[in-house]
Amino acid sequence: MAVLSLMVIPAPVPRAVNNSTFDFAGACTGVSGLVLFNFALNQAPVVGWNKTYIPFTLGIGVMLLIAFVYLEMNHAKQALVPVRGLSKEAVLALSCIAAGWSSHGIWLFYLFQFVQRFRGSSAIAAAAQISPVAITGVGFAMSAGWLARKFKTSYLMLCAMLGFFIGTLFLAFVPVHQTYWVLTFWSVVVMPIGMNWSFPSGTILLSNAMAKEHQGISASLVSTVVNYSISIGLGIAGTVERYVSQKHGPLWGIRGAWCLALGLDAIGVGIAVYFVVISRRKPSS
Repeated sequence: MAVLSLMVIPAPVPRAVNNSTFDFAGACTGVSGLVLFNFALNQAPVVGWNKTYIPFTLGIGVMLLIAFVYLEMNHAKQALVPVRGLSKEAVLALSCIAAGWSSHGIWLFYLFQFVQRFRGSSAIAAAAQISPVAITGVGFAMSAGWLARKFKTSYLMLCAMLGFFIGTLFLAFVPVHQTYWVLTFWSVVVMPIGMNWSFPSGTILLSNAMAKEHQGISASLVSTVVNYSISIGLGIAGTVERYVSQKHGPLWGIRGAWCLALGLDAIGVGIAVYFVVISRRKPSS
């Protein structure tokens, strides 16, 4: 891929860099806020929320993120994130992506926990149970471009969110001693629908909802939300697992995390339905 990139991607046009317009304040507050917020949510399941530094770090992170939004909206000459240019549809598209990919991280992490801890599978056997995504994932990824040309993007996003929801639902209450082929296999088969259809449809929806001068950053913004939401989702799920496990045992702790993922998927489905409704009122999605 690196060699092909050198051959295919055109060389950038040289231009002068104006450091006076770089948003240093936004970079400092935004990155620091995201790091502290992420650290607090992912450290809390390890040590518990009763540790003083967890809520303190979380509060500082939230305040820095609020300061970041304020600076981007009122003082940044060249904003890192065009907060002022984000329409309601753009925010909803990012929320849809965040909900789906948060649930995906929870689904994947606790799937390995479940099959290894409660079904006695080895690490290699657990990896083999995930191997069908090598086939279905490629198939769904290759079909995304064709489907985006044949159908409205909003329908593709709805199918992606339903893929996340159904894939998680198959695992949420799966019996421990049930054979792999009844529900676990189909969960692994279905989940790549959400993964491979949500990213391109989210990018298109976000691009359509942003001003022309900001459409170039839509893909990078979606990618950032995807990766960050996976981490945040796992942090929240870890807290759910920790406290449910203390009361009802480790198995129900994992089921509690999957139920959280189902709730996130339901939010994603609801937002996707909204996009379907508004797309019916327009000539194109």
